[in-house]
Amino acid sequence: YQDTVPDLINRLAKDPNGGPFRKYWELKDALHWTRHLGYPGFTTPEVMEVFDTFVIPKMFASVVTGDLTPEDAARAAENQIKRIFDKWRQA
Repeated sequence: YQDTVPDLINRLAKDPNGGPFRKYWELKDALHWTRHLGYPGFTTPEVMEVFDTFVIPKMFASVVTGDLTPEDAARAAENQIKRIFDKWRQA
């Protein structure tokens, strides 16, 4: 998607809405160190559902807010991911 935002590096350096100044500068080379879901192959419907339903961010949030212990949060996320994968296997 490099052509989506032409001249990304200069736009990030001079972004008038990116306050504080150069807030997004660290993203200048993100195209070189980010990978798509499913890397090194293709993504799957199961992986996309895990991503789209925010299973991993919710797991971390439940620990940070003190709702669950890290172990319980990981176990809950694992169970949710297993349910998603099982659902797609049956489809």
